[in-house]
Amino acid sequence: MAMGSETPTALKALRMEGHQPPRLLVLFDHGQEWIARLIADVLGYTCRFVDEESAMGSLGEVAVIGIKGCNVRDVKGLDRVVLATHCIDEEGERDGKLIQACDYEFLYSQNDPATSRKELVRFLGFTLGQAEPHDEISRKQRSTMLSLALPDVRRALPDLDIVSIGADAIELRVDLLRDTTGDGQYDFIPSLEFVGEQVMLLRQRTDLPLVFTIRPTNGNGRFPTDNPELCYSYLRKAIQWGCEYIETELSMPEVIRRKLAAEKGNTKIISSWYDLSGPFVSSSSVAERLFRLGAVYGDVVKMVAGTKTQDENHELESFRSMMQRNYPQALFCGVNVGAVGQSSRAMNSVLTPITHPLLKGNAAPGEMSAAQINSTLYATSHLPALDIYASSDERHHTANFYTQCLNELSLPYTLHTTSPANLSASLSRPNFGGCTITPSLSVKQTPCLPILSAAASLIGKVDAITVRSTSSAPALLADNLAHRAIIGTLTSAFVPSAYTSRSAIVLANNESSAAEALYALGILGVATIYTIGFEATSGIENVMTKRIGGLEELSRIEEPVVVITALPARQAKCIAPVLTLLAEVGVKGTTRDDRARGVLLNLEGKGTSEAAEIAEHLGWKTFDAVDVQCRFVAETLRQVCGVRVPIEVVQRMGGCVIA
Repeated sequence: MAMGSETPTALKALRMEGHQPPRLLVLFDHGQEWIARLIADVLGYTCRFVDEESAMGSLGEVAVIGIKGCNVRDVKGLDRVVLATHCIDEEGERDGKLIQACDYEFLYSQNDPATSRKELVRFLGFTLGQAEPHDEISRKQRSTMLSLALPDVRRALPDLDIVSIGADAIELRVDLLRDTTGDGQYDFIPSLEFVGEQVMLLRQRTDLPLVFTIRPTNGNGRFPTDNPELCYSYLRKAIQWGCEYIETELSMPEVIRRKLAAEKGNTKIISSWYDLSGPFVSSSSVAERLFRLGAVYGDVVKMVAGTKTQDENHELESFRSMMQRNYPQALFCGVNVGAVGQSSRAMNSVLTPITHPLLKGNAAPGEMSAAQINSTLYATSHLPALDIYASSDERHHTANFYTQCLNELSLPYTLHTTSPANLSASLSRPNFGGCTITPSLSVKQTPCLPILSAAASLIGKVDAITVRSTSSAPALLADNLAHRAIIGTLTSAFVPSAYTSRSAIVLANNESSAAEALYALGILGVATIYTIGFEATSGIENVMTKRIGGLEELSRIEEPVVVITALPARQAKCIAPVLTLLAEVGVKGTTRDDRARGVLLNLEGKGTSEAAEIAEHLGWKTFDAVDVQCRFVAETLRQVCGVRVPIEVVQRMGGCVIA
């Protein structure tokens, strides 16, 4: 492949250095200014619009500039990250060379702006480098990816939340997609436009990392092995679309693999080798040479072979142990295909491809579901039976939901309900696997707690006890997950950096009831927290706290990015005056489109309220206790049980019911 001047350069990083704002240029379709405003809003800024390229020179310090794509001829050499946007509902020709020269491309539908915001939070958070899903996957003892071997992902969308329970990523087999024409025929290779729409549809339904795979014919796929330039164009597009992973074949020319590695931005590369013609001869020097070759440009090395005997599975496990010992910095995914090779799938610990009974067809022979893998691990003594405990009061009914999720994945875990008085006895049980505690326990008043996490120590409350593997023996850790639920709620509306160096207001009767919120705001980098109803005495690193004595003081502070209330429901009427005054202060000399938005989070209330109505009139996002509780349940399943459950499943199946 000729790598000349027309080849795109490496993506410019959409990162914020220190507290510096991003420098972003947004190209939008005719009549689609709203998407540029939404992008700026998600970043915590407002958008300045220009009609022509020459006008950008006077806006050097503006964070986000918007311009119609048809008014731009060339974006090369700009000192800004260039984000092309496109509404798939709009018809018309686009400048392919211009789009190719952009750093990123965001596809969306005019019919679903709420979903567009959710996806923009994920997309911008990933391209900013503030969301790093690969780090979380690399820390897991076992990770899986759900393989979608479908001609059209629309077939999987109705059940995607359910089939993705327990998965850590989703693999899109692009080579198996069928771009059907009007007469029912389809091209052997799907068009980029069709693939882009498929990626968008998946993004609208899941926040799991996406593995973009184009398997060539020599890897049991459909992309022509003798046309690596075609493979490059699709993989390069996946990087522009913000896919978290792309899979590159070792059979591709080295110049292409090197180029993709240089252009990948925050995308990670799975460097793969397939040979389904015979067994994996792990004892040969060829196998290690292939592994080392894959690790040159790959963040994950994937090796797949055919097998006929269990001895060949044992050879693979010996090779896996040797690679982990000799190359601990490289993640290895190694499996054998076919029914005989299923034990190798169970033993693989990095991004194991899985399927689900609700999906029609497997991506490869012998592919297993997460439940089948867990059953196999348990039957072979590689997954122990554990007792999980739920300590809760009568207001919270989550035990049944936990049990449903564990049963869905055939995990050999038994859920027991307990009380704080019996916590000490539960911790000493030989098969103790973790505990969730609702409401949280005071650190000072619970002497039986094991080692405290940094969060639990500073917040002074424990709501979960997890088991951590160490080099010597498993260790118990008393943790606080509520602050993560608060962070997850706040960052579902804005990227994390939108809160950095901004101000916040927290209302509560005492510091203890607001402790998780204060800690969460500190993690997000809020510069100043104004408190109403209490004084923060514990101290939060790099955060200034100041108590407000009266509402008149609000008129003299910078408009906050977030207002959090921990006041009980009977005091809900105290929140509205704060929002009313902020509305009066915020509108002086500005229009609604010129103001950065914010968030109202009510940790005690649920449903609509006068304060929520005022916040929504301001254009703010509003969340309540149910939103936080849902994310707490999802976080508990992830940290205590090691199970990732989509937040939509928690919301729909009643895992967050508060009586």
